[in-house]
Amino acid sequence: MIRWRYLCYKNRSGGNDIVPLLTRLTAKGRANARRAMEHLRQKDIQWWERPHASHVRSYNHIYVIRFKDENRTPWRLLGFHERALSVFVLTNTATERDSAYEPANYGSIASERMEQCLSAWRERVCSCLASIPSMAALGQEA
Repeated sequence: MIRWRYLCYKNRSGGNDIVPLLTRLTAKGRANARRAMEHLRQKDIQWWERPHASHVRSYNHIYVIRFKDENRTPWRLLGFHERALSVFVLTNTATERDSAYEPANYGSIASERMEQCLSAWRERVCSCLASIPSMAALGQEA
């Protein structure tokens, strides 16, 4: 059985989009994100489906993890999986309203970052959730 570990895309300056979003969410928003990620953590990628996740059409291997904060804002964490390592790499974030994403190019951002990660794994992937106490276990090996 797969037990996904979550890592983050790391840009050239060492930052990422995931930690700033998760740290500015309320405790309820973080709990909803954690719940969705924990639910998906033990499922093979082919079973990642709504309401917690979905495949992003038009982009091979890109998936979106879905959750809402306490204001009911529909947040999306995008990324890709590296099955051989049991890793899901979070690449960027977006919001969704009436089937429209902000930013509109969310899929191309994720796809571009996936290519960067696959060509330079050590430079582009990092454990990022350890800095968020309620999320730290999701980045650890099970």
